[in-house]
Amino acid sequence: MRVLITSLLMVLAWSCGKKEVAPEKRPLNISFGAEVRTLDPRLGGEYPTAHLIRMLFDGLMRRDENGITAPAVAESFVISEDFKTYTFTLRETYWSDGKPVTAYDFEYAWKKSLDPKTLSHGAQNFYFIKNAKLSAEGKIPVDEVGARALDDKTFEVELEYPAPYFLEVLGCTLFHPVPKHLDEKDPNWVHRTDGTFVSNGPFKLKRWKRGDFISVVKNPYYWDREHVHLAEVKVNFIEDGMTQLYLYEKNKLDWLGSPVNKIPPEAIKSVKSDPSFASVPSPMVYWFFLNSETFPFHNKKIRQAFSYAISRNDIVDHIFDGNALPARGIVAPCFDLGNPPCFEDGNFEEAKKLFDEALEELKLTRETFSPITIKYASGVETLNRTAQTVQELWQKTFGIKVILHQADWPVQFTSIQKGDYQVGMMGWISFMGDPIYMLQTFKYKHDMVNMSNWESEEYLDLLEASNFEADPEKRNQILIAAEKVLMDEMPIIPICYVSMEFSKKPELIGVNLPPSGEIDFKFASFSQ
Repeated sequence: MRVLITSLLMVLAWSCGKKEVAPEKRPLNISFGAEVRTLDPRLGGEYPTAHLIRMLFDGLMRRDENGITAPAVAESFVISEDFKTYTFTLRETYWSDGKPVTAYDFEYAWKKSLDPKTLSHGAQNFYFIKNAKLSAEGKIPVDEVGARALDDKTFEVELEYPAPYFLEVLGCTLFHPVPKHLDEKDPNWVHRTDGTFVSNGPFKLKRWKRGDFISVVKNPYYWDREHVHLAEVKVNFIEDGMTQLYLYEKNKLDWLGSPVNKIPPEAIKSVKSDPSFASVPSPMVYWFFLNSETFPFHNKKIRQAFSYAISRNDIVDHIFDGNALPARGIVAPCFDLGNPPCFEDGNFEEAKKLFDEALEELKLTRETFSPITIKYASGVETLNRTAQTVQELWQKTFGIKVILHQADWPVQFTSIQKGDYQVGMMGWISFMGDPIYMLQTFKYKHDMVNMSNWESEEYLDLLEASNFEADPEKRNQILIAAEKVLMDEMPIIPICYVSMEFSKKPELIGVNLPPSGEIDFKFASFSQ
């Protein structure tokens, strides 16, 4: 409670002063529902961390004012005839310490993410680059990865196969550069919490008070600074949804809801009456990772039984107030894949049958079946209520004990990533408009992003086949088949696809919000 009160006082303090502030000097006040884990683009691929990194860093590509992927640090690029080699020419850009951004900064950052000694949790996103996977596995030197600086302003990338989504992917924060000149001398620069933190994006760090707030200001060294209109963005960390709502209603916050925080369920009906309320289809899916390397989820029938014993329709209606769709797969309808439901929702009889068969295989009874623990992040009421509902359903259906365990988001994420869990609830979203990202999460067992620790040769072969299929319809059918394999094995339990719901102050304009939820405040401003 002390943290929430401190956060509330901080936002109120920010808002004091002159009543009338010129639009170009007015700070943008927003809140994140969870703490930022890191400012290192190599490590901070999840939300809300990526939202902050996008303010501080710029990549080869970035969405323009119209939401179209366009050159950013790259001034231009050339694609080879076989669509496997991209050569980028960089424009004159600078780090916030005044040093030039070079092609070597990109090569250095990417190869750090793929070096087994410094492997990032997003390394699998680089696997379409030649030799990237082999490097991550320690089978070849990282120098053999197909990403190289030819000189200060020329960066060449060679792919394993044509990837039509490659340029779009480059806008993801995981592909942003880091200052090689600084990282080589002082790797701890990423932990700085004041204006000495070095970045190359529209904004630079002013101050980070961990657990409380972050303030960023316009970066005078940014190459496109004439299109950055906000003087400052102030981000408060407030878990409590009702506190966020109160501050929004009192004009102390300029944004309420997705993707930066969550509108509290008990307030959604009143928020929907706000003229600025909007609901945007999204690829986000809430799911349970199942640790397939721990008892009892090493057993396929147990995984299936626990998935079938959930009434997703009830969860959508009563917890998400209809602003979601039951997920019977992991590829959301907004991808237009044409994938049919992979299993029947709320099939409790089949769930009981599979559970009984699994008990026999495991030589257990309901009485000797150990309690199951669900881990999930605190501060998100929809997650809390979903976990409680699933706990009740599993206990009632199987006659077992289910324990709930909440933790702050950084603790939760680290715990699931390290495999220290049985069932872990999380929201997952794609940063590109192609379903391959969601599916390849489970492609390789030892990828840090594959927190279920599951792998299937059949599944892997299908995803590999999709990479080399040029016909879009045939490729879709391969991806549909892959999703069916995944949902039969069930290392993941999908719950629902969630739309982005938010309200913003009417005078706030120019915010770029694609379906992926990669919100960008670069072009944001306040109207007169």
